[in-house]
Amino acid sequence: MAASLATLREELSGNETKLGKEHPETLASLYNLANLHRTQGKVELAEHLYQQCLDGRRKVLGEDHPDTLTTTNNLAVLLYAQGKLAEAEPLFQQCLALKRQVLGPDHSETLSSMSNLASLLKKQGKVAEAEPMYKQCLAVRKKVLVPGHPDTLMAMNNLANLFYAQNRLAEAEPLYQDCLAVQKLVLGPDHPKTLISMNNLAYLFEAQGKLGAAETLYQQCLAVEMKGSGPGHPDTLATMNNLANLLQKQGKLGEAKPLFQQCLAGRKKVLGPDHPHTLATTNNLAGLLEKQSKGAEAEPLYQRCLEGFTTVLGPDHPKTLISMNNLADLFFAQNKLAEAKLLYQQCLEVRKKVLGPKHPDMMASIGNLAVLLLSMYNYASILAKKGDLVEAEIQARHSLEGHVSLGQTTIGRHPEHMKTNVKHCAAQLVGILCAQGKDEEAVVVEQTYNRYN
Repeated sequence: MAASLATLREELSGNETKLGKEHPETLASLYNLANLHRTQGKVELAEHLYQQCLDGRRKVLGEDHPDTLTTTNNLAVLLYAQGKLAEAEPLFQQCLALKRQVLGPDHSETLSSMSNLASLLKKQGKVAEAEPMYKQCLAVRKKVLVPGHPDTLMAMNNLANLFYAQNRLAEAEPLYQDCLAVQKLVLGPDHPKTLISMNNLAYLFEAQGKLGAAETLYQQCLAVEMKGSGPGHPDTLATMNNLANLLQKQGKLGEAKPLFQQCLAGRKKVLGPDHPHTLATTNNLAGLLEKQSKGAEAEPLYQRCLEGFTTVLGPDHPKTLISMNNLADLFFAQNKLAEAKLLYQQCLEVRKKVLGPKHPDMMASIGNLAVLLLSMYNYASILAKKGDLVEAEIQARHSLEGHVSLGQTTIGRHPEHMKTNVKHCAAQLVGILCAQGKDEEAVVVEQTYNRYN
């Protein structure tokens, strides 16, 4: 690989010297070097080289030249893979428009560009714009290509996935069924693409509540992959994780646990401990252990998940926040209320910043924290009645501070209810302080929160 990189760099340098930076052969060398960097995962460098090549080809060859269109598409695909959807969209749009003009609306490359754009629109949540493109792509491929052609099956699967994402399961099912039936016939029951379709149909059955049918497909798929690809193959491990999740959903924890453990060990070895798939399985196993009332075993796994997702995906990523919430839930269940409160509040603040005040996940965080704070209030009362005033004061302070913070986070939403909660919490803390002879501190609390009366 290093020699190939050196060769391409030498070729590019030679062409720039002999032919000039804008010569088609120089631009071809630049394009090849960008491709190599992309395959090596050096996406920023590849992006820069693709852009440089595209600028040159547009100027020298024109926007509608096949080489220019190929470069436009590759740059758009690279931007899409990096999540730079706003930058990728105009490139996909331009590529599709020019291919329609130059190659015609039914050409294979035109349809590929249409499919790429539809995928981007779907990821942006613009499903109303993506759906007609997927449908047109499928209709044309059925008309132009022989039955069972891979491109037709891919178009069928893309449309089914779109329906699935919209919870239009009844519309997705016949597409998944047809895709699987054709692949079994054309490719064979053990082909990797057939197994992907089997997994997709199992997902659908699971979403429809047809858990027995889903389990049968997962079991069939796993048996074939264990035999063909081996127990350590990423596809085998993915199916193993899916089956374990389904078994857990059915309450078959004894069957699910060894599958999760085997999957986790395999993913750590094959993908590494910080890969998102490895962390997802870590989270799944922690959830199972929690259901088995093995909180002490679940806690370090949840901690590992939170640390891993924070490092790999960033502190604001949805998966990081889910991990944070899961760990907070466990702390709550273990009566580690102060630890749970800290995480719930942190999760709430990030979701408010990233998602906005009306997002369902934001509302869920508000609900979680509110329930916890009520428990802290009640727990402080119980401790006070038992005479454990020191611990009661700690819980009462946490409850009061939390309710004030929650009121500020949800300002404008049920203000009277929030004020009432703060008033009760302040009164509780004053009573506990007075019972300990801390009259001066009690007066400070009364004066501080008097405005809530």
